[in-house]
Amino acid sequence: MSREVAKKSPGAILKEARQSLGLSLGDVAAMTRIPRTMLTHLEGDRYDEYSADVFVRGHLRSYSRELKLDPEAVIQAFERYTGRYSQPAPEGPQGREAARKSISKAKKQVAGFGSHMSSFTRKVRAAHVVAIALVLVFLFFVLNLVTGGQSATAKDPAQFPTATESEWEVEQAAEETRWALEQPASASEEGEAGATAH
Repeated sequence: MSREVAKKSPGAILKEARQSLGLSLGDVAAMTRIPRTMLTHLEGDRYDEYSADVFVRGHLRSYSRELKLDPEAVIQAFERYTGRYSQPAPEGPQGREAARKSISKAKKQVAGFGSHMSSFTRKVRAAHVVAIALVLVFLFFVLNLVTGGQSATAKDPAQFPTATESEWEVEQAAEETRWALEQPASASEEGEAGATAH
């Protein structure tokens, strides 16, 4: 990278390279899959629009590669321009302690994510049950509309066998006997039944 380029902001470097290749922001957005608004932020050196430097650096690298620029040179321009330098992990016991803390923090975040997921799955299961119930009710009403509300019995009495008068009398007598047997016995009948038993 020349001294003149080294004095420029990363956004100016990217914008000039894009324009020299005759590309629009839309073209670069399609190639990099970086939203056009984020490309505008990069070219305008508005890095505070990003939630973390890791995203800025990733987008700068992708954008640089598509424009045939050295990604590391653009990252160095970003660091000089913003004063945000990446910090390598320290060596020795302090580095191991920092790595251990980082891993511990990551585990807690993953565990927290797991509890959120189990809560989400409980909600999804309840939602599925409700959805299935609504679908079944809907199908019941549709089936009822299609069949015209007809019951399972036929409307034509000729389809049923008719009982003869003697069969009807036998059925009536059986019903009366069943009713009589189900009635509780009165106190006088119990006394008479007890006297006849002795």
